[in-house]
Amino acid sequence: MDISNFEDQLYTELFQRAIQEVITPVNMGIFKKGARDEFIEILNRVNVNPLVDIVTRVEYDQYIDEILIPFHKDIYHLYRSNLVVSIDNPYSYSARILNQYLKTITFRALLFNTDLDIYLKIQHPVISNVFLKAFSEMGISIVNQIDGREKYYEVVKYYRDLLDLEICGKNLSLQAMRLGIDV
Repeated sequence: MDISNFEDQLYTELFQRAIQEVITPVNMGIFKKGARDEFIEILNRVNVNPLVDIVTRVEYDQYIDEILIPFHKDIYHLYRSNLVVSIDNPYSYSARILNQYLKTITFRALLFNTDLDIYLKIQHPVISNVFLKAFSEMGISIVNQIDGREKYYEVVKYYRDLLDLEICGKNLSLQAMRLGIDV
């Protein structure tokens, strides 16, 4: 059996599955009709190769900062015209979708010797309305209230602080959420 062909097939299936996880009716509802194919092309251009070498939160944050703005600029014209989103703020819907895509890839890539514990602790949450309502003490109830990088990283810090705690009442809601969808 040719292992390289097997690995190529696994990688192909991994990326196809990640795309399927992201192009849900809920996510596609924020885009104009007919945007699906172009959106998939944009997802396929996201450079995930640096993820292999990232082991700290600072490195991951730098990676997100490098890829989020170009990703947002690429998909901005696909958003519905009545969606509250700005070309200058990639930290709401674009960040949510990008993080969902990256989480799906990394957590499914365990077949390729990645360390789940590292990625669980360094990645950003998929900031959805479900996530925000579960942690209402942050004072943000819907995604479009994340009005920039500072507020986005406040949410990321809050999430990471919850991950750093032992399981308790404060972070119990995380367990009920779907990894890659809500967190």
